[in-house]
Amino acid sequence: MKYPLPNESPSIINSLDSIATRTDLRLIALDFDLTIYDHANPLHTLELQKWMLRMAEHGIAVGLASGRPVADLRTPLDEIGWKWADPFPSFVVGYEGEIYRPDGRPWPGAESYNTKRRQAIEDANTWLEERFETLLVWAEGAHLELMHPISTSPGGTHVVFQTPEMAEIARRKLVVMLNDQPDIAVLRNHHILLALPKSAGKGAALEELARLHDYQTSQVLCIGDNLNDWSMLCENRGFNIATVANADNQILEQVTQRGGYVSPHAISRGVADIFDQYLK
Repeated sequence: MKYPLPNESPSIINSLDSIATRTDLRLIALDFDLTIYDHANPLHTLELQKWMLRMAEHGIAVGLASGRPVADLRTPLDEIGWKWADPFPSFVVGYEGEIYRPDGRPWPGAESYNTKRRQAIEDANTWLEERFETLLVWAEGAHLELMHPISTSPGGTHVVFQTPEMAEIARRKLVVMLNDQPDIAVLRNHHILLALPKSAGKGAALEELARLHDYQTSQVLCIGDNLNDWSMLCENRGFNIATVANADNQILEQVTQRGGYVSPHAISRGVADIFDQYLK
């Protein structure tokens, strides 16, 4: 059974231009931290509300794709006065790859997908934790300072460094350490180093969500900024892709090479610019 995405009823926002005939997009997935959510200027995120209303009125579902669980996405938006799920987000890909409704329940039809993914994550976490312990012995000798020790979750195995630069040095070392494990993605989200099965990332989840609604991947637009967005921005899945000016250099390079759009604006104002480029 399909869970209803935003309806395609006639627009109730007569003052906004119609976008119905300008795009065949049906799903838009947004990263949260430093993509739509500006920690320094969180109220800038509210400027996107009119876009969310426009797209919902024309049957385009806009949701979040994040490493956070649903509750940790809702709280900062509640604090700035965003009306959760009215209409955004229409869906949530949380924990780097599990598919949820905005109320935190599994997306109907994705229960089996989530269960299998969760098991794959748990199996990988069991042995990744030992590899991370070895990495941290090396990191101490390399004077890479931690903010938080190793942790495991449905989003993979993580460790938090003091700076993104330290996390990137450790990421590159872990890639070498795991070169015998080609099915493991070694990623970085700002100053968080994480690893998880490649089959369990955001890109695979968005493919599954599109499949559940009989959408082509060409009807999906993905917007992100960091290496944990790699699977939805930089793999050959057929998605439309875009990024913001503050993105990691590797993401900027890959999106450019793959013919995606790179906004000259940062964070939420970059997202607004991307919407304008794709939907005008």
